[in-house]
Amino acid sequence: HFPGFQKFIPEIADAIELGLSKPIPASPWVGTMKRPRPPALLQQFLTAAMSYLCRTHGIAPAIVGTSDDVGRLASYWLDPTTTPEPAEDEEESLILLEGWRGELVGKPLYEIFSGKKGMRVQDPLDEMPLSLCDLD
Repeated sequence: HFPGFQKFIPEIADAIELGLSKPIPASPWVGTMKRPRPPALLQQFLTAAMSYLCRTHGIAPAIVGTSDDVGRLASYWLDPTTTPEPAEDEEESLILLEGWRGELVGKPLYEIFSGKKGMRVQDPLDEMPLSLCDLD
């Protein structure tokens, strides 16, 4: 676990409070992205990687983001016209790149997506059987 993430607890609490005060959207993909969905297997793999990253930091994945959030992020990265900073109209839909979420999962997910890091089974009998490894 990384004690440095404790400084984000107030921001996480504020995000939870804000989320609870908003209505649940009927369909999270409708009208939020101009890009097509990523391949299902890619979205599933990156969602599993997000879950691993959250659990290694002792944070429930549901607090950090959803599979749809991961899908929007993968779609963003798959687009050849992607810029380092999302356009204003996309910032809200790419929450995994913002603030504490960006530090916790956004940057590591990009390292996995871009082939700099990989996931492997370290100990299949352990409660946390996976680990990240460098691929460079």
